[in-house]
Amino acid sequence: MIQRNDIEVSKNSIKLLYRLFLTDTAPGIIFIITLLVIFKNADLLQNLGQMEQVLLGIFLFLLATPLGLAFNALSYFLYDTLVIYSLQSLFYKTKGWPLKDTKEDFYFELLDNLIKNTCKRLKIDVSTQNKYKIFNKYSNKLLHLLEVYHESVYSKVEHAHSGRIFFRSLSLLLFLWAVILLVNIALFGSGEHGYAYALMLFITGFLALLLSALTSFHLNLNIFYYSYLIAHKKCN
Repeated sequence: MIQRNDIEVSKNSIKLLYRLFLTDTAPGIIFIITLLVIFKNADLLQNLGQMEQVLLGIFLFLLATPLGLAFNALSYFLYDTLVIYSLQSLFYKTKGWPLKDTKEDFYFELLDNLIKNTCKRLKIDVSTQNKYKIFNKYSNKLLHLLEVYHESVYSKVEHAHSGRIFFRSLSLLLFLWAVILLVNIALFGSGEHGYAYALMLFITGFLALLLSALTSFHLNLNIFYYSYLIAHKKCN
């Protein structure tokens, strides 16, 4: 079982676990920095003294992780289904470039056959859609088992797990700013290049969503591959 500290505090520094930073802190920091850039000329910020600025910085740093957790949870509940749909439609069914080598490296056809056989034994419809839903469902369960019982293996896929959550949260954040910008345009006018900025935010948010799906695809293949090796006693 994993024994580690997510946060280490010393008199000289504060250290955050890389996974914790990507999944929970980074989206909050991005959100806070964006707000500071938008309101950098506000009278309230301009009139702060040096000590007040330091206290505000500490407060915002402490606030970053709760905000990141909120974006993580919201992105999961609002459109994690879109990530799974992207997996099914774009990545699992793709046979050629750019995923051919990745599928060969992690024996995708072997894993695909294992899922089919499992569906048959459980008397589950083996249609493509149901098969990949099961693929995603059990990959999450296997990930938790690896985290608890096989720390050395989990450390090999941890970065992909963190990246998936980060890109999903980033996508939600970009969509949120795009909506806020469109509401601002509707209430106060478009301003210079307002619609262009909103479109750019939507496109970037969609690309972040695709990156989350692509990272999920890489993660799921790793999870099933290592789990298969463990089950056959080829991996510690």
